[in-house]
Amino acid sequence: MSHISDGATVEHQALRQLAVGKHQGNLATRIGAVAIVSVIVAVGIAISVAYPLVKAASEDQTRETLSRQADFVVDVLEDGESNRPKPPRDGHNDGIGRDVLVAVVTPSTVPVEPVSAEDIYLVTTGMDFSARRDTAGGIYFIEGRSLTDGEGVILVLHDDAAAGPANALLLRMGIGLAVGVALAIVLAFVVARRTARPLRNAVVAAERLAEGERDVDVQVEGAEEIADLARALNVLAANLAMSEDRQREFLMSVSHELRTPMTSIKGYAEALADGVIDTSDMESTGALLNGEANRLERLVSDLLDLARAGAVDFRLSMSQADLSAIARDAADAWTLRAARDNVDFVADISTDPISAVVDPTRVRQIIDNLIENAFRITPAGGNIVLTAQMQNDSCYISVEDSGPGLSDEDLAVAFQPAVLHSRYRGIRPVGTGLGLALVGRLAQRMSGTAVAAHSRLGGAAFRVDFPKSES
Repeated sequence: MSHISDGATVEHQALRQLAVGKHQGNLATRIGAVAIVSVIVAVGIAISVAYPLVKAASEDQTRETLSRQADFVVDVLEDGESNRPKPPRDGHNDGIGRDVLVAVVTPSTVPVEPVSAEDIYLVTTGMDFSARRDTAGGIYFIEGRSLTDGEGVILVLHDDAAAGPANALLLRMGIGLAVGVALAIVLAFVVARRTARPLRNAVVAAERLAEGERDVDVQVEGAEEIADLARALNVLAANLAMSEDRQREFLMSVSHELRTPMTSIKGYAEALADGVIDTSDMESTGALLNGEANRLERLVSDLLDLARAGAVDFRLSMSQADLSAIARDAADAWTLRAARDNVDFVADISTDPISAVVDPTRVRQIIDNLIENAFRITPAGGNIVLTAQMQNDSCYISVEDSGPGLSDEDLAVAFQPAVLHSRYRGIRPVGTGLGLALVGRLAQRMSGTAVAAHSRLGGAAFRVDFPKSES
């Protein structure tokens, strides 16, 4: 009951985690949001970098243009041709360029911001200058040129006029970037949805598997990693279906094996109770009942041992033991069976002690399972060989028979529960499918290895190796 409740708890936790995951945000939304934020940040960085550069370039261009205009004004004022317009002295004129203020000054001219007295002094004493001046009214660009007769000309341009081209360029850049952001948003959500769709399909498939469905087929699509996930889910679904089919068939076969001796025992018990069986048959009937009871006990014991072998808390009583002694005891026990079945049973056991750290009871269980399996499939007149020997740094026990043998494919799965049973049921004598599985698990638990091979006698050979220890 504890195993059942633990399994149910794990399943409930898994389903609860799937449910909680649905409230942790949509992947497509997250991908789209990250893409949008990335684009916005990139655009912000681009604008923050581009704006000072564009404005600086615009200012340089404005100052250069204003300088050329100042030179042009000087040429006009000092040229005697009457067909050129001349700005009035001590006045302002915006005819040179839009938003450009032009003033011809003399030493007596009163300065008006942003023009200073120093500016007037410079141009009226024969010096030219260029200046960028910050005032309460804003930023101004000033170009001053000297004229003959102690006069000068000053051109003034406010920063608003100078920033016009830069602002227009930045406006166009902003419009382009805004369109780019809008397109990026649409593209990000499209890509995010296409990326997340296979993952959503995988999640749905996983939920169906958790709910017990096994005919789950996930479409393989998307990026390589997502496609690998879909393939893994498909393989998982197939393996789960195969495993459950095998378990179902295994339980059915075990149920059948249990029912057979129980039916015999029940039938003979009823016959005894009804007095149907003669007194002269009591001895044979008792032997039959005892045999069926032993068979039932052995089957139940195999089931319990196999279940314990797969448990985490399976215990072994490990100690220093002599494998040759264990093998000789087993050979003595099976000699009578060999004589009854007319099978040539040979024990090739080392005369020297074979020392190994094992569980003696479990080693005997391994030998009995292998020999019983051999007797089951070996016909009358056949051969069975039990071997217990040392080899290099290891020691081994093997059982060979002259039965029908196994194919190469069978050898690879010989120690898997119920696999050979399901393959050969109705074709050759088979047991419950538990004996060889128990051999494999016990050998592994005792640091040994179990292998299946073709026998020199023509049938199958099963060998279990253990690390040899010094006695």
